[in-house]
Amino acid sequence: MPPLNNKEINAIFKEKLFYLGEEFNLSLLSGFVKTLYQIPIEYATQALSLAKTQQDVNKKPIKLNYSIKYLINEPFNAGTCNRDGASFIFINSSVPYLLFKACISYAELCDIKKSTIKEKKLKLLATKKIKLTQKLDYSLANPESIERLFQKLLKDSAHINKLVFQYALFLYEIAIRFLTMHECMHVILGHTGYVKQKFNLDDYLEFSEEREHKIPLSTSQALEFMADRNTCRGILVQTLQGNSIYNVYSSKLKSSKLSREMLISRSVTNALSIILHIFPGKLIENMSETLIKTHPHPFIRMQWMITEMSYEVGDENSFNHYFLKPFALNIATFKDNFEIKYPWTLLSDKDLKEGSYRNLFSYTSYKKIIITSKQVQKETQPFKLIY
Repeated sequence: MPPLNNKEINAIFKEKLFYLGEEFNLSLLSGFVKTLYQIPIEYATQALSLAKTQQDVNKKPIKLNYSIKYLINEPFNAGTCNRDGASFIFINSSVPYLLFKACISYAELCDIKKSTIKEKKLKLLATKKIKLTQKLDYSLANPESIERLFQKLLKDSAHINKLVFQYALFLYEIAIRFLTMHECMHVILGHTGYVKQKFNLDDYLEFSEEREHKIPLSTSQALEFMADRNTCRGILVQTLQGNSIYNVYSSKLKSSKLSREMLISRSVTNALSIILHIFPGKLIENMSETLIKTHPHPFIRMQWMITEMSYEVGDENSFNHYFLKPFALNIATFKDNFEIKYPWTLLSDKDLKEGSYRNLFSYTSYKKIIITSKQVQKETQPFKLIY
């Protein structure tokens, strides 16, 4: 199949809009708001622009055709698919607003010098937990409404300390980058091609009944883990290397005694906690079951990701301070999704690895997902993109 031109890609995209939703017009947004929406598009473009696809083993790989769009729709937060030689990545148009709003609420509770929720002697200083930010009504997800909501949010946030606002921007950048690059990874790692061929699934939406019915749970969760693993580790490394826009720790914070590496590691943990806390909504307490059958429970998913990120920085003794402590404080701060029946302070204990840590942090589930992922990876390998 010859490479598609832009006209052909747009025609395919318009066909998909018929049942996925209405395209969101970025040109109607003002400068700062438009920038927040363009950030994930820029990162996705960096990841996909040099990729090639092996559509036929007997032919030379061809340049990947792709399109990244915001849609005004209700059923999903993000998704991707392969169709007629092109890859499409979709983001719900309400996500940037909801995410930025959550990041501001979170940053106001943070000690920026430590990159953690404010606490003193294992006691939270904040009296209220952060509640879930529900998805916008369809009627509020158009450009005009989004612009009004953003302007109100910015006006209401005018009193915030400049460093706190910058930290909120930093968290937003990491979180929206994760959301988009997670979808890119489904394309790059061959997941979209794999599910299209093996399960006859054209649209790989993050949450859909069709996906629940067609893909076995263990396979679906393995695909999510592989996308999470590559995305979170990649973002951590890239941010440490200075590849970010709003990094408040681009150089060592003069007022902080902590290392830049620790502050950034904690910030990535915080940003991922925020986005998993917001979407897809509250899940039931049993961590082996969720209302969404395609993904691991957010609490388990975060455990897997901070374990993976710990392989990129520090040493064996760094894990507690770089990743586990901020995650524990997030458990105590978020009202839904991370609620647990035992005190969060047990996850912040100094002797975690020798004591209660083993019972609270599930290495069993991590080992199982590693085994399953290796098996699924063999099946997705032929569909991986080439660089």
